[in-house]
Order: sequence, then C-alpha cells, then structure tokens
Amino acid sequence: HIRQLCELAGVADCLNVTNRSLSKGYRQRVGLALALIGNPGLIILDEPTAGLDPEQIVSIRELIRDLGKDHAVLLSSHILSEVEDVCSSLIILRKGKMVAAGSLSQIAAAARPEGCRIRLRVRGEGIVQKLAALDDVTALHPLPPREEGWEELLLVARKDIASDLPALLAAMGAQLRMLYPQDVDLEEIFMHIMREEG
Repeated sequence: HIRQLCELAGVADCLNVTNRSLSKGYRQRVGLALALIGNPGLIILDEPTAGLDPEQIVSIRELIRDLGKDHAVLLSSHILSEVEDVCSSLIILRKGKMVAAGSLSQIAAAARPEGCRIRLRVRGEGIVQKLAALDDVTALHPLPPREEGWEELLLVARKDIASDLPALLAAMGAQLRMLYPQDVDLEEIFMHIMREEG
C-alpha cells in the first residue's frame, strides 16, 4: 500500500531518503502520500503549492486533479489561479463566514449579474448605436482602439450572444475584425464579493 501511494505521489524513488533532505516539492508530495494512507474519502490540502517552483506547481496540480477522480479533495488556497485551475466548485470565506458558494460560473453570475461580456473590434456606420439597440445588450463600453480605423468595444449582454453576433453585425452592414468572449476572472469576482460584503 505504501509503495503504491509513493508511486502515485511520484516519490517512489525516495523511499530510503530522509524527508528533511528532500526538496520542498518532494516534501509536498510525501505529505500527499501520507494523507492517502488508508484510502480516505476526503483529503484536505492547505496551500499545497506554496513555495514551489513553476514546474513543481504544475506537477502538484496534476496530482491533485488525479486525486479528485477517486477522493473528495478540499483545497484551501489564496492563489486564485490555482483554485480556478484545479477546483470544480468553490466556497469563498470572509472573516470565517461563507459569502459565496457554487461553481465558478454560478459565483460569477451572482457576483456579476450584468451577464455575458464580449470584446469586439468592429467598424461600420453607426455601429455603436446599432449594437446598443439590440434587445439583450445591457451596456456597451468603448475601449482604447488597438487598430486604426476599428472600434474596440466591451459589450455586456443578459445572455451569451457571441455566436449570434457575426450574423447580426453582417446584417447591420458592419465589419467584424475580432470577437472575444471575456473569460470569467476569479480575481475580479473575488474583489467584487469582498467589496460587497465589506
């Protein structure tokens, strides 16, 4: 059982080495192997990649994802990119109290009720007014232009209209250079929730 766990955690080559002589990444892996003794249903990890180099971080995150296939893994971390990369559901705490829970998209929808955000690079006669007049569009923000002769816009809509926009723009006689749905930004959502709760 121990050898199996050491192979799973990637430390089988260190069985006869003292823990203090291992690198921090290997010590983290040994800790994971120890946590798996007895095949627990729940594994609790607190900042599992703190202090690791980028290669070790990638390796530990892959291991955590693999562990999540057979175990419930509770991960506590302030590294939001790690949470976004590894976790399927989140709980956000503020001063020991839960202020948000659910999948990233559920938390994003609750924190940013304005809906879907799409970055556009377009041009055409009266295009800003035409886009703003669409039923599902709730806001249209001009952004600094990145290309001469093209307008850069952030469109906010009640629902995801990204797949409909090329046809809508063509019907408006506009040209589309770029359409980029804005990914959910966990840091932005986290700061928004903290401000709301503060």
